[in-house]
Amino acid sequence: MRLNMSLILSCVALLLAAVLQEMIPVTARLPVKGFFLTGVAIYYVLEKPKLMSFVLLLWAGMLTDALGRLPHGCIVIFLLLVYPLLLLMKRIFTETTVLHGIFCVSVISVFQQIWLCAWLHKAGIAVFSWDMLQLAAAAAVMGMVVGVSMFLLCGWLERFKGVDDRRTTEVEGLNGIV
Repeated sequence: MRLNMSLILSCVALLLAAVLQEMIPVTARLPVKGFFLTGVAIYYVLEKPKLMSFVLLLWAGMLTDALGRLPHGCIVIFLLLVYPLLLLMKRIFTETTVLHGIFCVSVISVFQQIWLCAWLHKAGIAVFSWDMLQLAAAAAVMGMVVGVSMFLLCGWLERFKGVDDRRTTEVEGLNGIV
């Protein structure tokens, strides 16, 4: 059985993102938790074959739920709903860049924050209110920072591997996992 180096490095990226996400405190100025795991999941959906990216997306959602002490399935369901849109973006982008990461992660971070408020039934925050606008703006800024940092980190890990096998075919991706 051959072990896929891409799988190992993607797990390292998930662990580093989990550590970073846990280290970012929630403050009055930044009321949202970091979206580092979401950023890693977005990178791998845009860069890897469907099966591998789907598994990493599930792991990122489960880690986010566990670390954030959220109800089981909260972020997992959100990421599963976003997954088809990311696959569409993968077809649109010929090559994924850091600018694509900034855009995707910041937009998805805003919707993830709105989803989280709706899921947790935040009583004082209506969808069309000043508080939600401030929360969405903070999520967008945090998403931009996360987009840059996670796309650079994951890209560096891919280059560290030595062989740039991004955008492999589905069959090659399946053979590398098994």
